[in-house]
Amino acid sequence: MEVYKERRQLWHVQVRNGLTQSEANSHPLSPASSRNGSCGLAAFDQAEKNRSVKNVLLEKGRNPIIRVDVKRSITILESHTLLLEGEKYMNRAMQEKWPWIEGTHSLRSQLLESLSDADLAFSLGGENMTLGALLREDGEVEYSYIQSLKTLKEDWSYHHTEAGLESDLTQIKAWYHTLDEEMKATLAAFSDEDLSKTIDPRGFTVELQLDVYLQAQLIFLGKASVYFKAMNRALSQSFQDYIG
Repeated sequence: MEVYKERRQLWHVQVRNGLTQSEANSHPLSPASSRNGSCGLAAFDQAEKNRSVKNVLLEKGRNPIIRVDVKRSITILESHTLLLEGEKYMNRAMQEKWPWIEGTHSLRSQLLESLSDADLAFSLGGENMTLGALLREDGEVEYSYIQSLKTLKEDWSYHHTEAGLESDLTQIKAWYHTLDEEMKATLAAFSDEDLSKTIDPRGFTVELQLDVYLQAQLIFLGKASVYFKAMNRALSQSFQDYIG
């Protein structure tokens, strides 16, 4: 499984007419074989039970073409990516971009943990908004990006109207949690092909839209750090490492 986790090169194998357990175990690509150490064919036992066409997986290092020579035919379908038993499919953006986005959400949560409701009324003065308003605005930005991923259209008109949000840390935390989970679920539902779809009116692909959202979160965290420094509040080491 370590090979699978590191390379994540999964190949969809369609087993026609089934395979017996002994045939699967004796095959060079099976977990029982010591000839190459691959994670092998994951569901031959199920294929043996019903002798029908079954979708199973194998992993074969870096070789895009797999030659399997057994007495019952196996067809390699390179255009499909399915799952090893117990694993969840992750599209390219979930693997490469979501960890960074989730990291900014985590830094934002760190900030909230050190605040009280009274802190949300703090302002830098002049025309600057309160800290609570800044937090509300960031939630509205996240909401708008989520909707753009769902509808493939940008709309920045949304404003959160729930009374008392800007002065209630508990409400803000709950709202952020809901938004974060919704964004994750929305992104996880995409296929790799979906990431190339464009979003009106700017024509950004879904993948590029995620990059822009990440930048928006980094900008928010930079703004928030100014408020914290003005309040003489310590920032975590991880926050300082990534944001300053």
